[in-house]
Amino acid sequence: MSAQEIRTTYHLPLRLMDLSFTADTMSGVQVLMRPSVRSKQSQEANALVSLRFHPDTVLEWINHAAMVLRVPAPNAQADGIQWSRALLPREGKGAIAVGRERRKGKLQKGHWLAIADSIAGWRAELGGADADSLLKLLMLVGSQSRVDTTGTEALKPAQRRGRPVRQLVYQTITRRPGP
Repeated sequence: MSAQEIRTTYHLPLRLMDLSFTADTMSGVQVLMRPSVRSKQSQEANALVSLRFHPDTVLEWINHAAMVLRVPAPNAQADGIQWSRALLPREGKGAIAVGRERRKGKLQKGHWLAIADSIAGWRAELGGADADSLLKLLMLVGSQSRVDTTGTEALKPAQRRGRPVRQLVYQTITRRPGP
């Protein structure tokens, strides 16, 4: 018997890109990015970015990303973008990072999103509300996702550990004939 896969997808349209987040109960969090139809890159064949993340990694990363967006890092460059560490996918290349502009050591209004599934990636400016929405959606899909580790490999007898399973016999309920 295999586990049933349940998927819920959320959409976050931004000015230059559209993001979709899928909460998957078998293979974790999936993030898809494609350029917005308003951008000139929307017609490029290789413009789609697809990444899969472990839900635990996503939830842990959100704390760091939220802090980077709200608190200036000590001993960092006075000017530039203060980036979060990269959220790395389960397999393969790529990452997601968020950042915020700094000027003279103080955080500015500009928020940034970087997303890539290869060496070449995408970077777009976000509004503060969009950055908050991004983190909230990742929190939502991260909490609704899981990675199923009970695949067919885990069910082989040679790999089992612990006590053997006994089949229990239950009495059936019978109905008494009544008046």
